[in-house]
Amino acid sequence: MKTFFTLTIVQLFYTFSYAFIPPLEMVISKTAGLSARQTILFEQDVLFTDGHREATVREAWLMDGDRKLKMVAQGVGEYKERIRLVAIYKDGSRTTMVGKNKITEPVGRDFFERYLGIRSSESFNQLLTDFSISPQIRLSRAAGAIAFAIGSPSLPKEPGPQMWVKQDTFELLKLRTPSGAEFHFENFTSPEGQTWSYPKTKKIEWAGKSVLIKVKTIAPRPTTPATSFVPQLIENPSEISFAERDGLALTIEEFYKRFR
Repeated sequence: MKTFFTLTIVQLFYTFSYAFIPPLEMVISKTAGLSARQTILFEQDVLFTDGHREATVREAWLMDGDRKLKMVAQGVGEYKERIRLVAIYKDGSRTTMVGKNKITEPVGRDFFERYLGIRSSESFNQLLTDFSISPQIRLSRAAGAIAFAIGSPSLPKEPGPQMWVKQDTFELLKLRTPSGAEFHFENFTSPEGQTWSYPKTKKIEWAGKSVLIKVKTIAPRPTTPATSFVPQLIENPSEISFAERDGLALTIEEFYKRFR
């Protein structure tokens, strides 16, 4: 009888903990609290494949929240001279240099890197508004983990914009934008001595295509000069050029046009 009673209590506790859904504002606040409060530097490899050929682009990022970012990217191996990109993202705009001209244009909603730097509940709520994600929250699953799904449930054939946050750690595991693109974030890590976390694996899926990103290094950069994020100071032009515009080349071009 005592064993049965103990098992019943454990089962009831598990059921209650699984079913408990906190207020949306609490989930958003906890998720925002995981972002670094200082500038960080991370380096990552973007891996492209068309089933027969592969290409790697190495990116170095400076990120100061979701409003100031800088990317320097270059192809690896045979793509070293074909892919060279420098972009500064500031207050919703992206500046690059094409030839001798600096071009500034609005950042698209599929530019997902900034969503990993959101520091405030206000910015997260603005994201939900921009994506027309309804303020509904329910239990779901993402990356094999129990998660809070934010947004209206949608049919598999008509997926709508939603966000998935891990139940126990409040990490952003998955995001679907209004365009239907999906972003998966896994293997979160906290650098030694830091309270914030960042995913070491990112996967982007859209229109039957997928790209895998593996973060190689990540660290705080508290002494980063403010001039790092000044668009007018870009000196290196960006260029993507291929001898053959095959499927792999088109995927790379689309990725850097749409997601960067």
